[in-house]
Amino acid sequence: MKRLFLSLLAVAVMAAAAPAFADGYDLAVRNTKVMQTFTGSPATDDLTVVFDASDDEWKTRSAGLSVQTQVASTTTAVTSAQCGFTFVSNSADVMTLPEASTVLGCRYTFVCGTADDFDVNPADGTDVIGPVSTTNGTTGVVTLSPSAGDAIRCTDIGGSITIEAIGADRWAQVGGGNGIWTDVN
Repeated sequence: MKRLFLSLLAVAVMAAAAPAFADGYDLAVRNTKVMQTFTGSPATDDLTVVFDASDDEWKTRSAGLSVQTQVASTTTAVTSAQCGFTFVSNSADVMTLPEASTVLGCRYTFVCGTADDFDVNPADGTDVIGPVSTTNGTTGVVTLSPSAGDAIRCTDIGGSITIEAIGADRWAQVGGGNGIWTDVN
């Protein structure tokens, strides 16, 4: 039995023409509910259908394959439409998170692509990132406890962290922490 899984990473407003997939699938929208239709021979594998807001198009992937949308870091604020994205630094950047209460359950991954200062900053002075388990580069694992409004910084190429909005003013580390991260501000 072949299955089709639908995952919406962003809200899309679709025109009268439904998007089509190269592998014979297309999508029909009716009464704001997304329904699948098949116009060609379905692939032999189970598929996951994903709307990629960065490319503004529908894509299919083999079921079980999880590919993060990866973008270069910038100095602009991260948006709710970028939930699930991985940001890779390519220069010294400060990435400002959205207010945690507006994106509960949203995860972001940050990867240091250069040795430049790569800061992840809460939206305001009330949001907290942490605690954060990381290494200090000499004695092993340490736990950072940033105060409200404090950013975390990585200058260690390949260092990464995944955080999730878990409360009205709280971001929690749910993955990574490899590389050297420090509490700044």
